[in-house]
Amino acid sequence: MPALELWAPLSWDWGALYRQARQIGLTRAEFWSSTVRELFQEFAAATARRRDEANRDVRLAWHVVAIWAMTRSKKRVPALESLLSRDESAPGPKDKMARMRAALEVLSQQYGIPLRPISPPAPKAATRG
Repeated sequence: MPALELWAPLSWDWGALYRQARQIGLTRAEFWSSTVRELFQEFAAATARRRDEANRDVRLAWHVVAIWAMTRSKKRVPALESLLSRDESAPGPKDKMARMRAALEVLSQQYGIPLRPISPPAPKAATRG
């Protein structure tokens, strides 16, 4: 290999870069307005997104097989509620009521409108038909 070729500048394959950019969802305008660094950051983000999606798919397949095995061993389909994960940070019904009550009290103070006391609903009179 001649010494001159060792110092020859590298060139970008803009056609391949353009196709890759379009495959990951960049528009024509986004591609041409991006720097090479921004393009490679987008490519890295797309690679991470594909990896995360592949991992999600594998986890989904694993859960499908686990549910199938559970169903075969117990001879019944498990209840859906037992399989769903719960958001532990979500407030419970009592917490929601307390937060709503606090918000009403703030509004009551801001607008000078007193809150009515909570009273139980009156029993319905029996009607004869």
